[in-house]
Amino acid sequence: MFRTNQPSISKLSLIVVCAGSDAPDLARLAGSISPSANPSSSSSSPENRVDIEVYVVENTQPPHDDDILKISSDHEAFTHLRTGGNIGFGRAVNAGFEMACQHHQKDATANHWILICNADLEFPPESLKHLLQFIRHFSEQRNLDANRPVGLIAPRLLDPAEEGGQTQPSIGRFPTFLSLVFGKLLRSRKLRKYIPTPRQTQSVEWATGACLAVRADAFASVNGFDPGFFLDYEDTDLCIRLGRAGWQCVICPDWEVVHVHPNAHAALPNPSRHVHTRCSLMRYVYKHRPRLESLSLEWLMRCTSLVRNPKHPHAPSWIASANLGRSLRKGDARSDTSSATIFKTESEQADSIASANRTTPVNDPPEVIVRTVTVPFLDANSSKPPTATVIETSKTTPMTKRVGI
Repeated sequence: MFRTNQPSISKLSLIVVCAGSDAPDLARLAGSISPSANPSSSSSSPENRVDIEVYVVENTQPPHDDDILKISSDHEAFTHLRTGGNIGFGRAVNAGFEMACQHHQKDATANHWILICNADLEFPPESLKHLLQFIRHFSEQRNLDANRPVGLIAPRLLDPAEEGGQTQPSIGRFPTFLSLVFGKLLRSRKLRKYIPTPRQTQSVEWATGACLAVRADAFASVNGFDPGFFLDYEDTDLCIRLGRAGWQCVICPDWEVVHVHPNAHAALPNPSRHVHTRCSLMRYVYKHRPRLESLSLEWLMRCTSLVRNPKHPHAPSWIASANLGRSLRKGDARSDTSSATIFKTESEQADSIASANRTTPVNDPPEVIVRTVTVPFLDANSSKPPTATVIETSKTTPMTKRVGI
């Protein structure tokens, strides 16, 4: 299935998913990309040079933040895409990946890597250079697993320097029903979900999606993120599918990235956050665990909703996840339907579908143009293909920055 030797890297596409309030974070990230790439001198050989491009996916509902558009317009090699509404992290990354492939008018190739990023990241000096060196190293030899090529690389995530610069938990083992239930009773969330970051490069079961480097052909071979996961577990699902497809997921502790707001999703309003996370958990268990575990989790959520106070802030999430489990079991829920469209009120769902299918008018600055492209996976419930508003540089192909390692 795979060639004996992995091809080297010639192109790195950063896909940055941001919301309307992420302009300060995006500005900090953009400022850290060029220094961390550490462009080499003109004496670098052509085969050691890499094209770096950035796709900013503004995953929010109108009205949009013009500050985010301005940041994209002010930086070379940036392309800006607006989804028309919050379609979930995984779908937003898929949209950015689709745009990267459309720009180059070809399918994903083995020497093309994508770097999935939250907007609240910062690359220390030479961070991207370490990533490129690591990719090139494993293009020449594989001392982790001789039978599987490296398809996904996770960095060591760090707290900001002003908060101590400590290592953040970012990798773990695949969850099971027993680890979820008994771990919740006996351990904290950090100890239940994560394992310590190793000192040396090694294979891992899954890594958090805040920052992941993925081979483009590996990402395409599993059809990217599962759009059914709106919030949480989309990274776990991606890693388990990559592993089953023959790819290796590794963590490279020497590649360090600062993650400024590791618990940003905790600020989402309740009960919607708990609805999305528990529905994602239910979907993961039904996809990847034995049927007895999925039935047990559905039963547990149903019983919890019956015996606990219906005014409890988590009550909607218990009911929603149990209903999703029943729909998955009976085959009523579409494979790519997420909690964002199943468990909203009728008016919220109508607004979501309308925004995902609407081309948003934009007051264009002189240096950008607006065009509409089809992104087929933006909305699972709509009968017609949705569209997304795309803002890009006036060139027909994106500008790229050449760096050497």
